Amino acid sequence: MKRILILCAVFLVGVWGCNNQDSVLEPNQPSNQAQTIQFISLPNILEKSDNGNSLFDSQIINGKNGGELETEFSNSWLEIKAKLTVPENAFDGTKKLTMQVSRNSTSVDFGPSGTVFQNSCKLDLEYKGLNLKNVNPDNVIFAYIDNSGNVTKIQYDALIIDKQNKVLKVVGAEINHFSRFGFCL
Repeated sequence: MKRILILCAVFLVGVWGCNNQDSVLEPNQPSNQAQTIQFISLPNILEKSDNGNSLFDSQIINGKNGGELETEFSNSWLEIKAKLTVPENAFDGTKKLTMQVSRNSTSVDFGPSGTVFQNSCKLDLEYKGLNLKNVNPDNVIFAYIDNSGNVTKIQYDALIIDKQNKVLKVVGAEINHFSRFGFCL
């Protein structure tokens, strides 16, 4: 009789352990995507002095009238083009807006950080010459990653990942606040 009870107890513990979501046999899986999603890196050979090119633009823009921030960069192997269009009535008053394209990743920082827009800005960002050989286009997103690591996918008109021609491009990405945005895997 004792054997039957022990056998039943072992069986019930085994069944309960396999069905329980908080099983001690399996590690807890992170629920936050940011643990696995990050901006696509650029090779370390992009130097600040390359051809005297700057990856920065700053403009004083009247929110009622709108405006643009734009920068281009090129060297012997890479071209980067970034253009932010600020629509009319995007914000009240006049602000000095900045755009800094990263030299380490396929991301762009906008300032002043935290600026919120009544009408979304549109970002066109293009990289030509990137080695995309090991990039699965189905895994690429254009997103915002906050300081806590939370990932928010951004709406856009088009996302182009052309591995053969080494092009990574987003057209019409909707930027409704200023922070860091970019291509993520």
